[in-house]
Amino acid sequence: MLRLPIFILLIMWIQPAWSAVTFSAGNSILASNASVSTSTPTDTGLAVSLSGYTGDALVVSSFSGQKSNNSDPITASYRLAYNGGVVGLSRSRIISKSSAAAGAGSSVGIASIVDATDITLQHSRIGSPSLETLAGSTLSVIPLTSGGTTLNHSSASVTTGASTSSTSFSPVATASAFTVPAVHADTSEIFIMASFQVAVSGIGLPPPGQGTWKLQVSVFGSGIWTDVGNQMQREISTDSGIATLVGLADLTTADDYEVRLVHASDGAATLSTTNVDLVAVSLSIDETSYLQSYEADTIGSTGASLSVPVDTDMQVFAATSITADSTTNATGTYLLNHNDGTTLNLMSSSTREVNNPDLGSVALSGIVSVAAADTNTLELSVNSNNLTFSSDTNFVAFGLTSVPENSSIAWVTGFFALLLVLKRRHYKRS
Repeated sequence: MLRLPIFILLIMWIQPAWSAVTFSAGNSILASNASVSTSTPTDTGLAVSLSGYTGDALVVSSFSGQKSNNSDPITASYRLAYNGGVVGLSRSRIISKSSAAAGAGSSVGIASIVDATDITLQHSRIGSPSLETLAGSTLSVIPLTSGGTTLNHSSASVTTGASTSSTSFSPVATASAFTVPAVHADTSEIFIMASFQVAVSGIGLPPPGQGTWKLQVSVFGSGIWTDVGNQMQREISTDSGIATLVGLADLTTADDYEVRLVHASDGAATLSTTNVDLVAVSLSIDETSYLQSYEADTIGSTGASLSVPVDTDMQVFAATSITADSTTNATGTYLLNHNDGTTLNLMSSSTREVNNPDLGSVALSGIVSVAAADTNTLELSVNSNNLTFSSDTNFVAFGLTSVPENSSIAWVTGFFALLLVLKRRHYKRS
């Protein structure tokens, strides 16, 4: 009978060495205001290329804009552009209020890109004066494949959207089913983001109408939909606006899933949700690894702080959909910062005018490189005492380097020594 040494049997039992996968992303933040005085889409100055990469990428931009002066209203339009085409859909908003700084929004999509070609955020305007896209606007591009490993994903772009005058929620857009390959410590996440255009009709102005939106997830074919994160509300006039919703869906089983955006009216007006881009990305990679996620459980009126502990140096992507509230008619800037324990660094900012008792939509997003040795937090704040955060705000993040499942065992041999490394699950709530 063959007898093998114990250390050989142990090595045969232990899984092969686990190797991290890094999805190396690109990020750009606008350093100064960019102006446009034409109806032709023009680059804002935000541009990202992923050198050496060919494949699908998650593209996210958050921005704010203002009129160059307080005269006539303008229609401001934004789109993501790549290789002469458009990523997702264009969206427009009317900037008509007395204050020059009035508009905020986002764009999101899945782009099939080729090595070293820029993805850009473009803007245009109809009317006079000119449109200024403000400093602090951002563009992030995350490859969805690295070293042969792909993050499963899905998307939907719906131009006509849907209309409703009901206070009951109804679907606007649904992304096709995709697979979440595994759960880790009894849970896995899907990152979901929607950007869309909104307007109301059939109401005397003032006052404006109010719309409410939710993200939902369902096991494919089950017909049972579960809310994801907090709903988002905003006041809307007949002038079109742009709204954003982000969330992390918590899952307990590996399966095929669908995600969707739903909306409801306040019952006093007909709500239209159009030009919808909806994306979903599984943060579970396979049975052995996943992308670590983070989510703020509570948002205070003045903001939130989200702890982001990491086990190795990596990039972290963060996104927030803010329901902006006000105590009086006010304009201010919402801020997303990274605090490494010593220095506060701006990741994204967005300027918004909110009139009391209106509710507005603000998006912030960006990527930061964090060091494992630092005490890392992501911080939301606003620079006006008259502007606040509604509790409807969602604030999420995820790392771009994979971490191992708890049951995965990494081993290092050196003079027949073995090192057992156990990782904690994710830091889901903060």
